[in-house]
Amino acid sequence: VNVQITAVEYLGRLEDRESVGKMIALLREETEPMLKVAVLETLCLIGDRADIINVISRFGSGNDFSRIDPLCLPQMIRLSAKTGDPGIISGIVSTITDLEIYAEDIIHALEDAEQVFNGICRKGRIPGLIRNIMEETEDKALHTLCKELIIG
Repeated sequence: VNVQITAVEYLGRLEDRESVGKMIALLREETEPMLKVAVLETLCLIGDRADIINVISRFGSGNDFSRIDPLCLPQMIRLSAKTGDPGIISGIVSTITDLEIYAEDIIHALEDAEQVFNGICRKGRIPGLIRNIMEETEDKALHTLCKELIIG
């Protein structure tokens, strides 16, 4: 398993797009949590929108993402932001019961998404999610970033 994890990480660093299909297949078959995390991390780096939507759909049908392993949540949050789809983003984030734990992951993923998909943080349920994080966080820098994302 460690060899597979290392191989997946190297393929990501090498930006080997030809291996994406095999990595997605690995996600279907593999039960080892750390290998799944490594594949998701690599897909954050080299997966295109179609690949990412394919992966996300395997974790939740009909935007029901309640069965996502908490270990995979940071990667799933980043992948959802890379789709530019407010429904997918809010679908994944709304399954998180303790926003404070993942607040930084969520806001930084949304910050990255805002740079690519201008205005995404003001669409759908995303402004409400950002406001919830603002209310729960004690981190002043994160609170400020939340304000910037909502205002634009």
